[in-house]
Amino acid sequence: MAGLRTRIEDLSALVDLAVPLAHAVRRHMQEAAETAAALTLPNRADADQLYAALRVDRGTQDAGRSIVRAEEAVRHLDRTVDMAGVGATRSLGQAGALADAVHERTRLAQLTLPAGTPVNRPHGPTR
Repeated sequence: MAGLRTRIEDLSALVDLAVPLAHAVRRHMQEAAETAAALTLPNRADADQLYAALRVDRGTQDAGRSIVRAEEAVRHLDRTVDMAGVGATRSLGQAGALADAVHERTRLAQLTLPAGTPVNRPHGPTR
């Protein structure tokens, strides 16, 4: 039981980590979108075409870096979700095995007790 509680606490921590990662993905993608939008709306007052070309190039690089950061955050989020899924599967397996063991012990106790003897049943939900 203690091991199962520890795993559940670990899963909760992983879920707590997933939220900021998802926010980071959103923030990086918004930065990339804002930079791209600024590039598509050139300032008509820019007389110097070289300056405008450098501004577009710099904006493209900034947008690219934001997209790379977003992709990295997505990879971290994917790993976190995968780890949480694996942990949840293991925890469910352990919980099922524990429940099966309790039910088997109860069944064996019922078979070995003389008729009319009350059985101490574990507290919790019945199946």
